[in-house]
Amino acid sequence: MRTFITTLFTIITYHSVSAQWSNLNSGTNELLLSISVPSADTVYCLSESGVLHATTNGGTNWSTVNTLYAYRIFFQSNLVGFAYGGNELLKTIDGGNNWNPVLTLDISKYVYGFSMINQNEGFASSMNLSDSVSTYYTSDSGDNWNLISNDVNNIFDISTMYFWDVNTGFIGNWNGQLFKTSDGGLNWNEVYSTSGMINDIYFTSSTIGYGVADMEFIKTTDGGDNWTGSVPPFSSIYAALAITPNGTIHVTGGNGLNTGTLIKSINNGTNWTQTGTSVQSYYD
Repeated sequence: MRTFITTLFTIITYHSVSAQWSNLNSGTNELLLSISVPSADTVYCLSESGVLHATTNGGTNWSTVNTLYAYRIFFQSNLVGFAYGGNELLKTIDGGNNWNPVLTLDISKYVYGFSMINQNEGFASSMNLSDSVSTYYTSDSGDNWNLISNDVNNIFDISTMYFWDVNTGFIGNWNGQLFKTSDGGLNWNEVYSTSGMINDIYFTSSTIGYGVADMEFIKTTDGGDNWTGSVPPFSSIYAALAITPNGTIHVTGGNGLNTGTLIKSINNGTNWTQTGTSVQSYYD
């Protein structure tokens, strides 16, 4: 399994014409691997050792909240959030001060994917030591999870998961394969493949979706049945993307070691501009 060596010291300040990035002091020298922004002023960051850091004033001051055995976080609100890593999916309802396991798997399985559709419904995925994948569904805000498909053998090595609704979802893997389900995770079909790991997927409508692989930006206009790829003019391993309400696409990346790159597109990925660089790679 590859470790994408990363750090993140930035938060976006969005303006109508351009985006600007400013360095923030998170209060730690550790690599920051995951970030979640439930509101304009509240931000959570998870460090490589599992320490959860938080700010409630837009990054001016940071505090240490807790230490988790996890590598990914997602907060639905300032108080309600999830963390996963190892064989457990954890939930907090008090801003990360206390966490309870809501999905506990056999020790041979690892939670590697998570996607909430709304406040109540969502999906999680796991893989075991032989790399087969299982999917789970919740309809009660993540308090309980039902097994949907067990040990599917053709997916392997989950790297990202995204669900648009209760039927339509996607799983990307380390081998550069993208899979789609149209029946809520019961069956999965390969819809795209590339030479690098699929790192992130996001849809802005039921038909328009975007993603990033190691060396490629991908998009679909037919609900994910067909995808096209292109290479932005900035050499990088592209790690994650986010889309602002006006449709601007922001992508993070770097070389995995000592170069970080931030780029954006205002025309659906046709053209790109570089908005920032760093001496360390950006991940989330």
